[in-house]
Amino acid sequence: MTRMSKSESRHPVRKFFLFALIAGAVVAVRNAVSDKGGSYDPNEANER
Repeated sequence: MTRMSKSESRHPVRKFFLFALIAGAVVAVRNAVSDKGGSYDPNEANER
Protein backbone atom coordinates (compact mmCIF):
# COMPACT_ATOMS: atom_id res chain seq x y z
CA MET A 1 0.00 0.00 0.00
CA THR A 2 2.81 2.41 0.86
CA ARG A 3 4.48 1.58 -2.44
CA MET A 4 1.25 2.33 -4.34
CA SER A 5 0.70 5.75 -2.73
CA LYS A 6 4.35 6.58 -3.39
CA SER A 7 4.03 5.88 -7.11
CA GLU A 8 0.79 7.87 -7.18
CA SER A 9 2.45 10.98 -5.75
CA ARG A 10 5.34 10.43 -8.17
CA HIS A 11 3.04 10.24 -11.21
CA PRO A 12 0.44 13.05 -11.13
CA VAL A 13 -0.63 11.99 -14.63
CA ARG A 14 -2.98 9.40 -13.13
CA LYS A 15 -4.61 12.08 -10.97
CA PHE A 16 -4.94 14.38 -13.98
CA PHE A 17 -6.51 11.57 -16.00
CA LEU A 18 -9.04 10.95 -13.24
CA PHE A 19 -9.85 14.68 -13.11
CA ALA A 20 -10.29 14.79 -16.89
CA LEU A 21 -12.59 11.78 -16.72
CA ILE A 22 -14.78 13.46 -14.07
CA ALA A 23 -14.79 16.73 -16.02
CA GLY A 24 -15.90 14.87 -19.14
CA ALA A 25 -18.74 13.22 -17.24
CA VAL A 26 -19.85 16.59 -15.86
CA VAL A 27 -19.84 18.14 -19.33
CA ALA A 28 -21.83 15.21 -20.72
CA VAL A 29 -24.45 15.58 -17.98
CA ARG A 30 -24.57 19.35 -18.54
CA ASN A 31 -25.15 18.87 -22.27
CA ALA A 32 -27.94 16.36 -21.61
CA VAL A 33 -29.62 18.78 -19.17
CA SER A 34 -29.35 21.76 -21.54
CA ASP A 35 -30.75 19.63 -24.38
CA LYS A 36 -33.80 18.88 -22.25
CA GLY A 37 -34.27 22.62 -21.70
CA GLY A 38 -32.72 22.72 -18.23
CA SER A 39 -32.10 26.07 -16.51
CA TYR A 40 -28.29 25.79 -16.67
CA ASP A 41 -27.69 28.64 -19.16
CA PRO A 42 -30.81 30.70 -19.95
CA ASN A 43 -28.91 32.76 -22.55
CA GLU A 44 -28.20 29.65 -24.59
CA ALA A 45 -31.85 28.58 -24.42
CA ASN A 46 -32.97 32.03 -25.61
CA GLU A 47 -30.60 31.88 -28.59
CA ARG A 48 -32.19 28.61 -29.71
